[in-house]
Amino acid sequence: MNRIWPITWREFKYTALTKAFIIGSIIVPIVMFPLMIVLPMLFASASEPLRGTLVVVGSQEVAYQAETLAHGDERRQGTAPPLEAAMNDMPDALRQAASDPLLNTSGIPPLEYEL
Repeated sequence: MNRIWPITWREFKYTALTKAFIIGSIIVPIVMFPLMIVLPMLFASASEPLRGTLVVVGSQEVAYQAETLAHGDERRQGTAPPLEAAMNDMPDALRQAASDPLLNTSGIPPLEYEL
């Protein structure tokens, strides 16, 4: 029975009093608790949604999908921006790229929009 305490102390000394154990059990929690408070505040910062014009240069299929994603609900409700006004606001280079026959190689007929 007299040998139990020296053996226990030796095991504790070689296990719990090492640098790795002290770092893992004391320093890591000290660093983690402030991070648990600061990180949610950093990620919760509200930013304004992006607003502007999106230009999609691609085949008719890509243009159709992009237009459907952008204005599908608005077109059904009748509140979408007029397509002709958007087409008139396009730069000349973009109009030329949109009418380029090489971009429409998928065999999909050109899009026709009802205004």
